[in-house]
Amino acid sequence: MKRDMELIRRILFKIEEMNGGSLRATYFSDVDARVVEHHFRLLDDSGFLLPLPAAPRSHPNNPNPNRSRVRSPSTGCFIQDPQLSSKGHDFLDAIRNDTIWSKVKEQLQNSVTSTTLETIKALAVSIGAKMLGI
Repeated sequence: MKRDMELIRRILFKIEEMNGGSLRATYFSDVDARVVEHHFRLLDDSGFLLPLPAAPRSHPNNPNPNRSRVRSPSTGCFIQDPQLSSKGHDFLDAIRNDTIWSKVKEQLQNSVTSTTLETIKALAVSIGAKMLGI
C-alpha cells in the first residue's frame, strides 16, 4: 500500500483540532478504512504521535505493554486520545500553508515518484523560507 500524503496531512490536521476522545477511521468516510488504519500506523511508527503513558506492570509475563495509541478492535480502527508529538507538530507546521503544500506537491511530481517524510518537511521549510525572503 502506498503512502498518501494528502491523507496524512488531513489526519494530522484532525488530530491537532481534537481535544481528547478517539479518532476513528470512519471519520475519513471517503477513504477505505484499511487505508486509514495503515496511515494511522505510519504516523504512529514515524513518531508523529505521542505514545500512551506507560502502564504499571500488572503481570510479570507482560513486561512491555503496547503503548501505541492505534487500536484495531472488531468495531473498527481508531486512535485512542490522539496527541501529536513535537515531531508531528513540526511536520504539520511545515506543510500547514496551502501555498507551500501545493508547491511541495508540484516539486515532488516533477522530480520523484515518492520520498520520505523528512524530505517533504525539508522541502516545505525551504519553500517557506524563500517565501519569507530568508
